[in-house]
Amino acid sequence: FTIYSPTGELIHDDFKNNRFGCNPCPNTYHYVPGYTSSEDCSHLGTSSSVPNVDVCEARCFDTKSCKSFAYSYKDQTCKLFSKIIVDPTYSSNYWDYATCSKDAGCCEYIILSSTGGTAQFQSNRLGKFVQSGRYNNRIVYKQTEGSKILFYSGYSDYGWVVASGFDSLGGLRIVSSSGSLCPDDDSIWEYYSGGNWVRDDTLILDCDEHGAKDQNDRFRMDSIQGPPLTKKQKLTKLLVEENSNLRQYQKYAMRLLAKSSPTQTDELFQKTMLKRVDTKLEIELFDLCKQPKEDENIYELPTNERIEHAIYEIGYLMMQYGKINNGENGENDEKKKLYKHRQLINVGYFVYEILLVRGKVGNLYDNPIACIYKKGGLNQGQCKHIVDEYQNLKGKTDGLPYKTYSKKLTTDNDKKMIYDAMNNIFPSEVNPQEVPNHYDDSNNDKNFKAFLSEKLAIAFFCETIRNIDMLPVTLALLHLWNDKKNSNSGLLKGFPTDIHPMAGGGTFFNNQLNYRLKY
Repeated sequence: FTIYSPTGELIHDDFKNNRFGCNPCPNTYHYVPGYTSSEDCSHLGTSSSVPNVDVCEARCFDTKSCKSFAYSYKDQTCKLFSKIIVDPTYSSNYWDYATCSKDAGCCEYIILSSTGGTAQFQSNRLGKFVQSGRYNNRIVYKQTEGSKILFYSGYSDYGWVVASGFDSLGGLRIVSSSGSLCPDDDSIWEYYSGGNWVRDDTLILDCDEHGAKDQNDRFRMDSIQGPPLTKKQKLTKLLVEENSNLRQYQKYAMRLLAKSSPTQTDELFQKTMLKRVDTKLEIELFDLCKQPKEDENIYELPTNERIEHAIYEIGYLMMQYGKINNGENGENDEKKKLYKHRQLINVGYFVYEILLVRGKVGNLYDNPIACIYKKGGLNQGQCKHIVDEYQNLKGKTDGLPYKTYSKKLTTDNDKKMIYDAMNNIFPSEVNPQEVPNHYDDSNNDKNFKAFLSEKLAIAFFCETIRNIDMLPVTLALLHLWNDKKNSNSGLLKGFPTDIHPMAGGGTFFNNQLNYRLKY
């Protein structure tokens, strides 16, 4: 654009406008009416003397955890926030502050289907929907072959609703939390039967990223490109079929944590409750540089009350990680000297290191460092075979991506070994499973698969240290598997990596963003 002043003076002969209309936010952000203050729990920091909104946006971009920012041109102030703002601190604005929030990444197309009461009483509210605008700072969907819309109503008893307009609360709804960003964040649907609201556990919200024109189209695409259900939806479907939810597993995990905690609260998570391995180990090293030092203890998960010890160890390692890494750049150098950089844990025939210091090798990363050979167990030759096979599979990478496990673990028996390894670390108190020893004196290939299964279970253990929300997910998967009527049917025909939300590859941040675990 060429811009002139009211007196005809040339102001700019090539002004680039990426703020069409009155949107004060960059074109990759959504404007959120209202004022978000620094008191918000997601506040990351405030910068002064920020000349324009573009600089504020750049600071948000450079801060990996930033999802939203608030900028005032008058105050030259930029505030960064770690969550996608949909409900600002105040509904009215303050000065000229503009809150700008990143897109929540909701599905472009969704399909609502039901074989229950919704199909009988509210069938006109089912079908395919496509994104079509925004309302209440969230996406709005419109039926592709009808006039209904799906939107977030914002009422306490109504979250996402399918209605004829924004002034109607419709006949189909999800009871959602105020922090819900997308309709697939929640899974409990209710339909209006004419006199009451009735829960429909058969209703499925299916992300259809391909934009298929009809159900037949969609299923043909599934057969080629894989099912569109996310890991979250898969697990939700399993839990709904079992009349269960993640909340009960969260409560179970909290009860186990309380049971395993010391009586003195000031000691909570300040030291490990695991016992040291006292005997001198004969080991085959995976990496000479990672071998245990003379003054370094190796700890083991006990046979009795193993799950309580495992859960408490998660809390202890989270605390240690926070103590070491609380600070940026060189601020934590002195702290790193005060605390140990890793915890060594013996599980079965192997010693694993869990790294507690940030670095290129990983964030709370697990590494096998030694294979133990002893009488009644693996011999030195068998240990060496496992070490060599692991190095060949790993190559030059720092560790094994989840997708790499599928190169070796492919059969139903391999799947059972994975769940057995998970049961070995997180054994149920209610229905404990007898975990067989899958190592075989005469079968090196089976031994390596048994090791990989155990390594994968240790990786899931580390995921719970990164994010404690993953603990109830893991407990839920084990419960469903251990209930034998489920173990060979439905979605559990797949491997744990097909369902567990943190096994999607990529970074922890992106996996968590895509999963958005809710209770």
